[in-house]
Amino acid sequence: MAEILDLRRALGNYHPLIAENGGLVAIPENYFTATFDAGAPETYIWPRLMGPTAAQIVKLLQQLREEFGYTFEGFADWDVERVAAETGLTTDQAMFARQRLASEPIRWLDTPERRETFTAQLTEYHLRTVRGGRFDHVVGNQADKASAMQYLLDMYAEREADVRWQTIAAGDSPNDLAMLQNAAIAVVIPAASGTTLDAANQATTLFAKEPGPVGWNAAINEILDRFHLP
Repeated sequence: MAEILDLRRALGNYHPLIAENGGLVAIPENYFTATFDAGAPETYIWPRLMGPTAAQIVKLLQQLREEFGYTFEGFADWDVERVAAETGLTTDQAMFARQRLASEPIRWLDTPERRETFTAQLTEYHLRTVRGGRFDHVVGNQADKASAMQYLLDMYAEREADVRWQTIAAGDSPNDLAMLQNAAIAVVIPAASGTTLDAANQATTLFAKEPGPVGWNAAINEILDRFHLP
């Protein structure tokens, strides 16, 4: 969450956020009880975890690795410089990215067969892996972006029941698929590898022409123009 808080400050966006693949939802203090104008970056952010803590996840991963000899690495194994090198983040961004609250990104280095055994064992502890763009993310089995998005949408609807709230979701990785399929407007962004998600659903679906932030920006601007949004 720390890296997103840094981005929020840079963007001047002080609204609720979803982080760590839906592992947590964070809401500014008094956001839904007083006003949607969250105020200032110093406003306390209340994180609601959607599953176990990152510390609990890392502890279990270490136990499984020691007991069964699995070969994988995660953010908890790497220092800031290694995280920066593996992700392309700056040192400061990597420092924030290591401050996990509800998930642990790992790189699986073992066989596909042992991976199946590993993921089956995780389910016994109410955990699962979610495939991201670079890593597998170990999170609680109830944690996902779609559920977190719906949680926030329900809170908005409860706050102002007479407003017809809509959702726009953008993503390029398998861990985005459920969120895209549950959004009113889905933006499918091509991955840097050239692959494109199959996000067929009942929603309006747009396909960005470029990967990454460039594709995201163009698609969002197209939505604002197409639907005459402010």
